[in-house]
Amino acid sequence: MKNREDRNGIKCDIFLDKFKVLNRIKPKINRARNILDKAKYAEEVMGEVDSLLNCSRFDEHSTDCQNCQIVAGLHKRTADLIINAKSLA
Repeated sequence: MKNREDRNGIKCDIFLDKFKVLNRIKPKINRARNILDKAKYAEEVMGEVDSLLNCSRFDEHSTDCQNCQIVAGLHKRTADLIINAKSLA
């Protein structure tokens, strides 16, 4: 299968498929009316980014893999903040 490329230049089908899922979840977080609902969707984000962070095809010498790890890490930190905020509610 030919690798596709996202607008950030990452050429990886796994990343692109997961990023599509993340882009469907993020608006749900933004529309959620309360932190409990936001946290529920943030848990979904965590599942998607964890699979990227633990990718079996990870190559430490690949710029695509390095960039994927950065993007996934940022999404994980954001989701983690939302989940932790739930305990303050």
